[in-house]
Amino acid sequence: MKSLFYSEYRAKNSTRVYLFTLFICCISMIGCSSAPTFIKSDFKQKRIKSIAIMPVIDKRNIVEETDKTHESLTNIEELLTKKITSKNYDVLSPGTVKNILKEKVIDTVTPENLCTILKVDGILYSELFNYNDVFFINHSIKMQFKFYDAKGDSLWINNLDDSDKPFLSAICSTVGWAIGLSLDNKITSKDKLPRIIAGVVASELVYIIVDGISNETSQSIDGVFTTLPNGKYCDKENIK
Repeated sequence: MKSLFYSEYRAKNSTRVYLFTLFICCISMIGCSSAPTFIKSDFKQKRIKSIAIMPVIDKRNIVEETDKTHESLTNIEELLTKKITSKNYDVLSPGTVKNILKEKVIDTVTPENLCTILKVDGILYSELFNYNDVFFINHSIKMQFKFYDAKGDSLWINNLDDSDKPFLSAICSTVGWAIGLSLDNKITSKDKLPRIIAGVVASELVYIIVDGISNETSQSIDGVFTTLPNGKYCDKENIK
């Protein structure tokens, strides 16, 4: 009797431990959408209509620049241009900014002067600290964004620190199911292992398909810019 009681207690205790581990594992992999680091209370009253996106400042610890590093910067700059445009601002892309400024060192020019030269209402600065985009293995991006108006006032600051490891996420998603299956007395021992293996394989295939058709970098950038107020066409007074 004691042996039976002990067995049941051990099974329940093991299940709790496994489920708690699963919970911690999954929570650590879920990205959270946070409020901006700073947003000026009268941002909307500024009535910003046009934004110049400065070329992304690469602050990664890279020993030697390669085509891949340039490609990652270009990719991020294109996504930023699309995102800001979708928020109904008139946008000067980083490429256009480079052509206008030519040999000017952007770091030495104040936001006020940049707005005057580029004929815009605001300037968006971006710094890249980390970026990895390896299919099904690792997606991570860490950036900081700062937005200034033509007077040089800081209007909006936000940080992006997002990461996902699809392979581990797929494993994590099947752990709870596998534990439940292994403890199901209605299924014979010889059938449990094949079912668990089949479930893990199916889960990995689903994640591979999803990862192949999704753009993790775009989704991360979309998330961080949800806190940036929309532009002129979303102002009811400007809709005709």
